[in-house]
Amino acid sequence: MRTVLSIGMGDITDDETPDAADGEPRSRGARALPWVAGAAVIVVIALGVYLLWPRTPDHVLLVGDSVSYVSYTEITEAFGPDVKVEPITRPGYTSSQLLPLTVKAIDDREKSGEPLDRAIVLVGYNDAWTGNVQTQDLNTMVDEIARYQCSIWLTIPARPSGQHPGAGDFDPAHGEAWNDRVRTLVNEKKNIHLVDEWEKTVNDSEPGQYLIPDGIHPNDAGKAKLAEIMHDNLESACRFAR
Repeated sequence: MRTVLSIGMGDITDDETPDAADGEPRSRGARALPWVAGAAVIVVIALGVYLLWPRTPDHVLLVGDSVSYVSYTEITEAFGPDVKVEPITRPGYTSSQLLPLTVKAIDDREKSGEPLDRAIVLVGYNDAWTGNVQTQDLNTMVDEIARYQCSIWLTIPARPSGQHPGAGDFDPAHGEAWNDRVRTLVNEKKNIHLVDEWEKTVNDSEPGQYLIPDGIHPNDAGKAKLAEIMHDNLESACRFAR
């Protein structure tokens, strides 16, 4: 049984209330609509934050040669103590020499039931140095890295500070040819993202800004910059990969 209140504006039942703007009765359902809309907005915002907020990976595979090897401390510091950075980094190794080590690391992790989560690759300095830029092992390595849920692959600086590297037997043309192959192969894989920021940063830098005199290996500033580029680009490129 509903009570009826008699007031000057007319009879209004207890499930109606006058609208503040026009004095017309408004049902409880109408009054609830703003709350429902507000809750929906909150849900959308929460979902957006979840999707856009970068997820910190538990494990990152790092594949590289001496450039990554000497920068390992800075790289691990960039990712922080909660991320295990597993290095497959060997000074002087070409992609062909790194390939079996990389395959074993991936296979071992997969067999143990651990997820193939994130990977970073910076190889090719020694391939360019030896002039073996057409090796088919690069194709195989790209296929192996594509087993990971999300990865980034860095190109190499071929003309640091716009010059010939200090290491006289490094042919910049070989470095550029290597990068061209990497771009073609990586762009065929949806879950591998090409990163040319290290290449451009070094090529556009002042002499000695990021590299030691050999024009290949990073100095302290270069190690920190490389670590920053690896961390930020992996976080950005793999933001939506869960």
